[in-house]
Amino acid sequence: MPNIALHHSVSLYGNDVSCADFHGLDPEGERPLNLAEECRQALTAISDALGTHNLNLSDTRHLIAMLRAGEEYVHCQNVIETALATTQPAMTLRIVPRFPIPGQRIALSVIASHTA
Repeated sequence: MPNIALHHSVSLYGNDVSCADFHGLDPEGERPLNLAEECRQALTAISDALGTHNLNLSDTRHLIAMLRAGEEYVHCQNVIETALATTQPAMTLRIVPRFPIPGQRIALSVIASHTA
């Protein structure tokens, strides 16, 4: 099975770091039993990626949550709000018909900045 970690990206734009399309699946593509844990694992992976640029989740200015159905967001809402409570970034919820990885239910993207 391919390394599914390659489906996300980290890009630099001046003082901004963009972490795009992070999922909460393990390296073998297995997903957690519940969506809240999948969301938590995606945020942990984003936090790790931001850390390599001396940033953390509190530096987030914008979060994009992509799900297959809007009503699923309620399962991640508390996890996201807790993780980003100190920053209160702009948030976008996007409904998508499918993801590139079988079984994937969510993709999170953030833009963080040293000036946030």
